[in-house]
Amino acid sequence: MIYSFEKAKNNNWTTVFWGGAGCVGSLKSIDHPSYGLEIAVEKRLYFQKDNYKHFFVSAYLGSAYMTDFKDASNIGIIPGIKINYKAEISNKLLLEPYISLSYPLTYDFKESIGIKPVPVWTLGVRFGLFKLRKVK
Repeated sequence: MIYSFEKAKNNNWTTVFWGGAGCVGSLKSIDHPSYGLEIAVEKRLYFQKDNYKHFFVSAYLGSAYMTDFKDASNIGIIPGIKINYKAEISNKLLLEPYISLSYPLTYDFKESIGIKPVPVWTLGVRFGLFKLRKVK
């Protein structure tokens, strides 16, 4: 579940600030998900002018605390890129499936070590509340 604030700067580009709680798993280990909190800023390029929904690509920089409630708990900075689809369920509710490639820079609390960053493919869906502000 997320909350996002999206600011449209011109016909195709927006800046989004979002935060939320959820579950994520990499495509490599989809059967071993992590749960946690994340905040991020995202720059989006929509494929249709003046229509801030449907398909878009984005670059993002986030910060997260994640745990699997058993073996690992970590905190990190996560830069990445995504291919997304934004479906507006209502004027305040959204559903965003995505596939992303990120490069998490994390610190593992259990092991007390920094985890060597490696690229990670992630498949996910974000669901939550949003606000879009168009700037002319």
